[in-house]
Amino acid sequence: MLSRSSTADERRSAAMGEAKPCAGSGSGTGGEEPWLAAHADPARLFVAGDSTGGNIAHNVAMRAGRSGLPGGARIEGMALLHPYFRGGELLPSERAEPRSLERAERWWAFVCAGRYGIDHPFVNPLAMPAAGWASLGCRRALVAVAGRDKMRDRGRRYVEALRASAWGGDEAALHEDRAERHVFFLRRSDASDKAKEDMIAAVASFIAASSSSAEAGPGPSARPAGPSDAKL
Repeated sequence: MLSRSSTADERRSAAMGEAKPCAGSGSGTGGEEPWLAAHADPARLFVAGDSTGGNIAHNVAMRAGRSGLPGGARIEGMALLHPYFRGGELLPSERAEPRSLERAERWWAFVCAGRYGIDHPFVNPLAMPAAGWASLGCRRALVAVAGRDKMRDRGRRYVEALRASAWGGDEAALHEDRAERHVFFLRRSDASDKAKEDMIAAVASFIAASSSSAEAGPGPSARPAGPSDAKL
């Protein structure tokens, strides 16, 4: 059982462990949800999120890579849309708004009940050594950034770090909308229709591309489930 002070990442990881048995194997036993048991493929899961949801998706994939998922489930792909990664050292795109770091530190201290600093890998994956990326439990990754988002450099460097790391995945792709703001696709009038359509197309193409690689064998997250890593 998770305490009230557990992070959103920990709660999301626990939810994945509970959701997987709902898909089951299609045998009709063990309390599976019938529609999922008939239609879902637990070996081709995707996790995605925008802004802080992107942080959660990253950390769910990290936990899946370390502890495995039950029943042979595997995360095929991860899409981080304008992730809200931060860090104690300002990157070039963040220097125009230096006070935003103070706000991020206060927000992060509240979110994790003061247990982790702003350079903990939960919120600053760039603080991980190259070997640490080996735990990212997905075959493919898509990171989207916006040219007018102060956190764009962190998204770009995330992709660079992933490509140069010990991660065993197949693809780390970057999608950039240079004229847009943070999570512009959630706002009705803050972006062009074309930019929104391009974002939808990028995510749809990323997911659809997994079909052609489905026979390529197990990806990094296809590890047997083990004890949960409380220190993730």
